[in-house]
Amino acid sequence: MIALTSPPEATQGRVPLEIGGVRTIIRCEEESYLDLVRDRYEGFRIPSGDGEHPLSYTLHVTVQEDLLPGSEVTPTVERTPDGFRLHRRDFMMDLDLERRTLTGSVARSMYSFDSMLRVFFTLILLDMDGVLVHGSSIVEGGRAFLFYGVSGSGKTTTTILSEPRTILSDELTLVRKVGEEYRAFGTPFWGELQKNGENINAPLHRILWLRKDPEVYLEEQTPRQALQRLLPCILFFAQEPDLVNRVVDRVVDLVEHVPTAALHFRKDDSFWTLLTENQ
Repeated sequence: MIALTSPPEATQGRVPLEIGGVRTIIRCEEESYLDLVRDRYEGFRIPSGDGEHPLSYTLHVTVQEDLLPGSEVTPTVERTPDGFRLHRRDFMMDLDLERRTLTGSVARSMYSFDSMLRVFFTLILLDMDGVLVHGSSIVEGGRAFLFYGVSGSGKTTTTILSEPRTILSDELTLVRKVGEEYRAFGTPFWGELQKNGENINAPLHRILWLRKDPEVYLEEQTPRQALQRLLPCILFFAQEPDLVNRVVDRVVDLVEHVPTAALHFRKDDSFWTLLTENQ
């Protein structure tokens, strides 16, 4: 299990973050807006952000008053000559892949900024052997367990029942292949708990599809079943076939390298006894 950050220090005109091993330096002319960013991403802030870093992007953000926050419209991702345009009614940002910059406007809302940041990560992870999974993740014994499923399947419930274990996320887990192993990274992309995960990473030990049940047991599933269940839980907005195929290939590799199962569980922490006994 690896911690990712050092204690943050004050900066003017920018907020350096590190999420999933990716450095993102947020720049904005409004210091009051950056104060909101500093507060929202507490735990993922790093020192000044100067110096070389293998995975580094700079986000130039302009706050636009006439943009209204809202999630009823799905974000769109379009190709541009330099990369991609990310668009929803409350943000429009252009991603330059060569310069590693994201530039544009966003509504005066941390909800809008966070949504934009999630879309941004779905794109840059394409070149980092990674994906964002709509699932909670917990560290137990130095290993990460990823719990996923459709809304209402029990991701938040399993997270609450897992405390005081280390929570990487109750909503969106960043998974990347580092060397020959997949690792789960904590994110600030929270769900119902409205609490940032821990900014650490750990080897991904097991991927578990959730089923509420009076009985507690593990049900074997084939890689094909795991793929069919996991793909709808991958966060991705671009629709070009070649990009979608890259995501599918990554998930295929993921379920071939990390053990998967269906976890039938009830509303208590007895499933952890089952999981630790079946390592």
